[in-house]
Parts: sequence; structure tokens; C-alpha cells
Amino acid sequence: ELPGKKVIVMRGDIMHDYVTGLGMPDDSITATDTQEEALKLLSSGYGDCALAAKLPALFSIQNLRLPNLKAEAPVLMPMKYCYAVRNGDAELISRFSEGLAILQKNGEFKKLYEEWLGVYIPEHKYYEIFVLCTCVLLGLIALFIVWTRILHYQVKQRTSQLMERIEAQHQTEEKLRGSEERFRRLAENAQDFIYRMTVPDGVYEYVSPACQAISGYAPHEFYKQPHLLKHKIHPDSKTADERKWRDIQKGALRSYYDYQIIHASGDVRDLHERVVLVFDEQDIPCAVEGIITDITKLKNAEDDRRKIETKMLHAQKLESLGVLSGGIAHDFNNILMSILGNAGLALAETSSASPVMPYLRDIETAARRASGLTQQLLAYSGKGRFVVETLDLNEVVREMTHMLEVTISKKVKLTCNLSGENATIHADATQIRQIIMNLITNASEAIGEKSGVVCITTGVQTCDRDYLNQTFMGEEMTEGDYVNIEISDNGCGMSEETMHKMFDPFFTTKFTGRGLGMAAVQGIVRGHRGGIKVYSELGKGTTIKLLFPAVEAAAAKKHENSNANGGAPLTGCVLVVDDEESLRNVGSNMLKALGFTVLTANDGEEAIGVLQEHKGEITCVLLDLTMPRMDGEETFRELRRIHKEIPVIMTSGYNEQEITQRFVGKGLSGFIQKPFSLRDLEKKMRQLLT
Repeated sequence: ELPGKKVIVMRGDIMHDYVTGLGMPDDSITATDTQEEALKLLSSGYGDCALAAKLPALFSIQNLRLPNLKAEAPVLMPMKYCYAVRNGDAELISRFSEGLAILQKNGEFKKLYEEWLGVYIPEHKYYEIFVLCTCVLLGLIALFIVWTRILHYQVKQRTSQLMERIEAQHQTEEKLRGSEERFRRLAENAQDFIYRMTVPDGVYEYVSPACQAISGYAPHEFYKQPHLLKHKIHPDSKTADERKWRDIQKGALRSYYDYQIIHASGDVRDLHERVVLVFDEQDIPCAVEGIITDITKLKNAEDDRRKIETKMLHAQKLESLGVLSGGIAHDFNNILMSILGNAGLALAETSSASPVMPYLRDIETAARRASGLTQQLLAYSGKGRFVVETLDLNEVVREMTHMLEVTISKKVKLTCNLSGENATIHADATQIRQIIMNLITNASEAIGEKSGVVCITTGVQTCDRDYLNQTFMGEEMTEGDYVNIEISDNGCGMSEETMHKMFDPFFTTKFTGRGLGMAAVQGIVRGHRGGIKVYSELGKGTTIKLLFPAVEAAAAKKHENSNANGGAPLTGCVLVVDDEESLRNVGSNMLKALGFTVLTANDGEEAIGVLQEHKGEITCVLLDLTMPRMDGEETFRELRRIHKEIPVIMTSGYNEQEITQRFVGKGLSGFIQKPFSLRDLEKKMRQLLT
């Protein structure tokens, strides 16, 4: 009957969907916002009919006083009233059904149904009886009207209460849905892995999307495999995982755990988990809620920070020891200067047939050996490069081969694999020979009484920053080409602990009194702006690779000592400036023995006064670098200001290269390192004055 009629429905209502589904044209369907508007519109004469739920429509007709409307008999979509609970709440359904059964059995259900639902259906027969029996039953009709008014008031009042309750419940549900939506968005946008798991069965009720970034597995995989994360625990973290579940079983309210898992990609990830135990109304644990944070980057950053701190502490320790060893070497050189100088003077004044001559030579030899020890101390402090020249490292090894073969055990075979490439470096030949000798000796002793092989290998390689970062002292090196020399053996090898301590001064695995050799090697290599790599394994041997900056020029500079005029007498006046009296005395005596007249000064200020007083007499100044009040550098500037042409020879316990670099372009005439002998001083003075 509907096609061809103008139908009024509430927009979005099921009846709206119904007429739309019939295929009726849009101009025949009028949609309103509420059911009351639809009924009012029909009552005003617009449209042929309105489609609405029967009971609410009857209630609205009566409440809005629309007597010209009536309900038609055909029911388009019959429905049965039902009771509903939230999906999955089986216990509530059971209890509710049991209660309804009791109400139906005792008859209360019908009374409640008629009271709350049947009241909306008008009993048209009363109106018909009223019309037919108006005259006869006036009293009954009056009573009926009063009763209807009272009942209408009660229904209206109860309906109002019910609507308030429904509205309050609707608002509560809306707030709950809004709260759930906010927290869901918060959980799904968080970078942490958030979950809720039932106990004791261990089934996930919720898993946030961040689980995929942290573990490599999607949420649906956790729902299908509740023990997936447990199976991915790293073997080293099994104890932490077991402790977590023990704490849960014991009822620990809150707990924290750090452990590692194996990511789906195969990488190892460090995780931090915070766990909260949830209890039901009976105070029984019902679920576990957890937040898992990926702290891999944080752990790596912490490890890097510790490594940097360790390197800094090690560098500071080495620097402090370097300063200490340099200071000791300087002071010791001054003492040796006095011993060696006086021994040289005594030798010069003593006949070779004298019985004291062997003793004097022993004194001189012992002093020179002690001087070698100070050179090692200077090498450790990084100030041990004495005479830097262009060296072919292959040639140095060839020259030393015979001496090395004699030095090592007869059971040890020495082999050399020398590079055919240009292995040229700027270095001090004496120090390079010293470190090769130290390393070969260590390799031979590592083999011990067994038969073994020590191999020397040279080569040229290009080192980038990654390679240098894994090299001892590599942070001080620049990228580029380096000449390397490797000394390897198949001896006993070293443990990790030994390798960490091998460059510490006085650390040794041998008898007491040894231990400066590797520290000196480190100092020499540092002084040459090089680096060291160590490979070792217990029972398999050791390989030590030294890296030195490569030099393009292959030719070595050869210096010839001129002996011309070697026997010519030396004359002139020399000003000796030194703050230590013993050194002034021995220096003066050595110069007098060579034929010079000598003036002395105990510091820079006195030296300036002496020069001003004897400006025309002094032919040369022998100046100590380290002095109180006015040091050698400041004194040198003042001396050259007073007398621009006067030759100045600087003396110091430090090496020549360091001193000459400080005075480059300033007119320093020469340098002689303490301790020096009478022959060394004579050679230097002849070079200066001839």
C-alpha cells in the first residue's frame, strides 16, 4: 500500500532504511530529526502516513495530544521484546534468565510487563463502550476518566524517570567510549610495546602496534602465539624472564626487568619491562599489564660513553706517566752529565797505562748505559725522537737481520717477508732498531724452549678512520698511507687482561726488573705519530703491527761528518749558563780542556749582565733550556737582542727535534743533548766555529 503515498519517517531510523529499500522515489519520502516531529507533521496534514515504532508512537500521540492520528493494524516489522547484556558476559545472562524464569513462574512477569509496556497501548474498546453507553454509564465513564488521568500521570512520571536514567546511562557510555578511544589512541601511538595478558593462562587481551618495531612481530602473531616473546628471549636473559614469572606467581604488584630478545631480523635488542599485576573484585590476580621499552640505543650509547671514558682515563694516565718519565729523564740526564763529563775529563788527563784507566772507562760505559735508560724514558713520554731522517724500513730490517738471529734462541727460526713497495718513513734509526729488537726479543721469549718461528713482515697500506679507531693511539692519527711492520710468533700468546696491560710501565710477565720495553715501544711509536695493533690468542701466538706515516721520497739522507781541521786547536771565550753548579763546573772544565776560556752564569739574568760586560770577548754561549726565573728561551731572545750575531748552543735533556722546532727561524746555532761527553762537545764546537 505504500507506493504512491507520501511517507514520513525519522531520519536514520530502521523504517527510513525500510522505505528506502522498497525503491520508493526520494520525493515521496520525508525524513525528520525526531519521531515527534514526524507525528506532528502528519497531524498537520502533510503526508499520507508516518512509519514509526508502535509503542513510542502511541505514547507520543497521547503525550502530544494528537487525536486525529491513529495506529493502523498492519505491522510492517514485528519484533519481540528482548533483554540484552554485553557480549561475552555469560554469567550475567545465566543469572538474568534464572530471575526471569522465577518471575514468570510466580506471575509477577505479566504484571511488570503490563505495567511498563502494556500501558502504552490504548484500549479502544473503552472509548467505544463510552460512545455506546454514554447515557447509561456516565458515572462509570467519569470514574474511568479519573482513573486514566491518574494512570497517565504515573506513566508520565515513570517514563520521565526512565528517560533520565536512559539519558544518564547514554552519557556514561559515551564518556566511557570516549575515554576508551583516547587511551586506545595513546597506546597505539606510543613507541613502547604495551600489552595486557590474562593469568594464569597467559593469553594476550591487547597488544599495541609498537610490538612490531620492538620485536619484529605483528600483534596478530602474539594473539596466535601467546608465548612468542618468551621463545625469543636471549639465552643470556632466561634467568630474568624466569624471575619475572616467579614474581607474578608470588603476587608482586609492580616489578621491573631488563633482558635481551632476538629480533625477527636476528639482531639482539635490549629491553626494559615494567609489569603491574591486576586483581579482580575477589582480590585474585586476573591479568598482567606491561610496558616494554627498547633501550638498545640507550645501552649502546652508555657502552660508547664508558669506552670513551676508559680511553680518556687511559690517555690521562699515559700523559701523566709521560710527564713524570720525561721529568725524571731530564733530571737524571743532568746527573749523568756531571758523571759522564767528569769521567771524560779524567780520561783525557790520565795516561792509558794508568791502573785507574779501566775504572774510568767502566764509569763512562755505565753512564752511557744509564743515558740509554733515560732515552727509553723519553721515548715513553713521546719526546724520544732524536735524529729524524728518511729511512727505508726494509733496509733497516735487512741490516739488523744478522744481529737479530744471534739475539734470539737457536730453536727459533727468523723469517722476513719484506714488501717490494716503497717503505720509506721519517724516523730516528736508533729508536726504530730499538723497538724492532724489543719486539723480536719478546717474540723469542714467548716461544720459550720450544721450536718456533718469528716472522718480520713489512708493507704499505691506506688507513681510513674506521681502521684507525681500532688502533692503539689511533685517535691521534690522520687518515692516509702508512708503512707497517709486523712481528709475529707462534708462541704462548696473551690473554685479554695481559693485552690491556702490556703497555703499562713496569708491567711484565717475566722476572722482576723488566717491563719498560713495551712502554718504550709505545712512546717511540707515539713520538713518530704512529699507531699499534695487537692480535693475540692464548696458545696460538701473537702479532704486533706498527704503523708509521709513509713518505713519498725513497732516498735516505746521508750525513757525512767532516773531520777537516779535526786536530786544529780551539780558542775563544765561551759563556756557560746553567742553574746547577755541578753542570756549570763540568761544562767549564770540559771547555777549558778543549782550549777555551770560560765565563759562567747561574741563570738568565746573570747571563745578560755578563754578556753586556764582556760583549766583545764572548765568542759563543752554551745555554741550558730549563732554568728558574728566566728560562733558556727567554734568555735566548734577550741575548740575541743585545748581540744579534753571537752563536748560541742550547743544551737540554730533551731531544734535538723538539728543541729545534721551538726555535725554528730564530737563529739558534746548535743543540747538544745532555748528557754529552768531551768528544761530543768537541765535535759540536768544531762544527760551530770552523
